[in-house]
Amino acid sequence: MKQLLLLALLIVCQSKADENDISQIVLMSYNVMFVPSLLVLERDQVTRARLLARSQFVRESDILCLSEVFQPKPSQILLDSLADTYPYSTPILGDEDHDGYWDETWNREIGRSSLKFLSGGLTILSKWPIIYAAQYFYRHTCSGHTFVRSGFIYARIIYGKHDIPIHIIGTHLQPSDHSGCYLSSEDEVREQQMHEIIGFLDERNISKNELVFLLGDFNVDKYNTEQYE
Repeated sequence: MKQLLLLALLIVCQSKADENDISQIVLMSYNVMFVPSLLVLERDQVTRARLLARSQFVRESDILCLSEVFQPKPSQILLDSLADTYPYSTPILGDEDHDGYWDETWNREIGRSSLKFLSGGLTILSKWPIIYAAQYFYRHTCSGHTFVRSGFIYARIIYGKHDIPIHIIGTHLQPSDHSGCYLSSEDEVREQQMHEIIGFLDERNISKNELVFLLGDFNVDKYNTEQYE
């Protein structure tokens, strides 16, 4: 009986320790806007990358999701500078040069379409080990994102001194540019993309005792409740 009580006490103590551990986690999403030069000729993205690299706020998270990591030179400047702070990272979503680095790719045929000539521009950086990483390409896109390898990154991370498994989704949902979405509105496409995320997570059969975090640029207007309720 004493052994059972001791075991129960240890389980409760471990549970409390895990709760305290996970309550300290710091997550951040940041859109760096390193977009192709042809679209923003007036921006000095290299200078901005160097300034960002010197900033403290991008180093204060446990896990950082960056979006619009498109332009190679400024992106590399920033990522190289953050490598010491975040020793673990995923490849950039849809980057053809690192296609073989993923543990899993969903809808690969979409990512390889001749219409898709721009990466998804997403990466996840972590201070804690990433033990599994997958890329997923959306089946639903419109407007300019028709030509982007849009999707999301899934990362399984072991967090904290108690090795707590957590699940991260990093994404950049359909923007509202009010042109090129002829079959469905931007709101409808975003909703379809969210259903793709939910379907993917359902396939993982993640334990109800493990936390899932969604990070990224959701392109949702917080004042328009119809977009998220």
